[in-house]
Amino acid sequence: MSPTDPSKVLDRDDPGDDTQLRFRYQHGYGVILLCGSATGALPYVAVWCEHHEDLLGEKANGQFDSFQIKTATPESGPWKLSNEKLQKSIGRFVELDGTFPGKFDAHSFVSNVQCYDTEQTDEMAKSPVKFLLAVRNCATCADLTVAHAKALKELATKLGCDKARLFDTCKRVQIMKGPALDGFETSIAHEHMPKLDGCSTLAPAELDGLRDELIQIVFNASSVRIDDPSKHWCCVLGNDHINPRLRAKRLVARDTVQVALAGRTLVFRFAPSSTSLKLGDKKRDLEILTKKLLKGGLANQLDSMQSRTLSAEQHLLSLVAQDADEAGKVINQLKELVQGTCADAEAVASAKIEPWGMDMYRRVVTRLQDVADTQPGMVYHQPHECLMGVAGLLTEGCKVWWSPRFDVKEAV
Repeated sequence: MSPTDPSKVLDRDDPGDDTQLRFRYQHGYGVILLCGSATGALPYVAVWCEHHEDLLGEKANGQFDSFQIKTATPESGPWKLSNEKLQKSIGRFVELDGTFPGKFDAHSFVSNVQCYDTEQTDEMAKSPVKFLLAVRNCATCADLTVAHAKALKELATKLGCDKARLFDTCKRVQIMKGPALDGFETSIAHEHMPKLDGCSTLAPAELDGLRDELIQIVFNASSVRIDDPSKHWCCVLGNDHINPRLRAKRLVARDTVQVALAGRTLVFRFAPSSTSLKLGDKKRDLEILTKKLLKGGLANQLDSMQSRTLSAEQHLLSLVAQDADEAGKVINQLKELVQGTCADAEAVASAKIEPWGMDMYRRVVTRLQDVADTQPGMVYHQPHECLMGVAGLLTEGCKVWWSPRFDVKEAV
């Protein structure tokens, strides 16, 4: 039978989503270079995005390193020297050296897939690792072994370039293994970014958010997003060095990271609690909530609190049905914040003459309304009514009181 609902069938014929993932990998590697540079682990003062190469690392002395980012499926096997994409990358490095003589210290081929390596004598010429190592260890082309000399000649012929120029460039070509394609975002957020000043104490969700912001910054620089109004008059002068399109591609490592950190409002998250909010109680009749509110002098608030309590429970259960793990984080955050707010309000209100429930209620309403309005991220953008409903659930669960404690089995 032919499918009738596109929302229930994966599209396996359109590679657009896979293409986007591979571009994001490239932008993510730009973030890796920015992080390494900002910490001093890499010698770059700036990273250039989609400028003569996928990425360029600019050094303080005016020299550069280039980076070609190539993703592949591990099932296709490791990169061999005969691979056309690898050959084209090396050819591009040769072109850069020819266009900008003496400006590049190193050229890096970066991939999520390993390069072929072997110790078998008859297979070594197929290994990019062994070939580049052999070139690096030789002073001239004439010093290469027969097999590697043949590989150099065949590659030069394939690329249509001078063998000596190819040899000189290959001396500075590096092979780098990047993170896995299906785990690079986790690697960036939780391996590279915690090394940055101000990031070591961030929660996982905060690191993920900051990573996404940095990837977006690299994407903007790669796609030439220009906010500078001089773009409308500068280009007619013909001076590229003052063209905002050129400047937009350059990300100063330390400044970029600091701007991303400074512009991000870090949200306080409660640690997971050993007690959870009890939801889905089929016997729930809100008898305990009713008794507590009446005891605290909150008879006028009874109807609204009952409605909010039942509605909040249904709302939270729907979140659980959609994504149990994410809902667990939301529920824990709401429970801890509302319970703490109620405890603070009780501590102040209970110093007054009974019944002091109304004073406590006003303080709780004011605080939760303020959080919902001014710090929505702290409560995962849940509305004030939901927060008050959580207060009702905590009241029903005997975590919140609106009067001095009493035996809830007795009549009020």
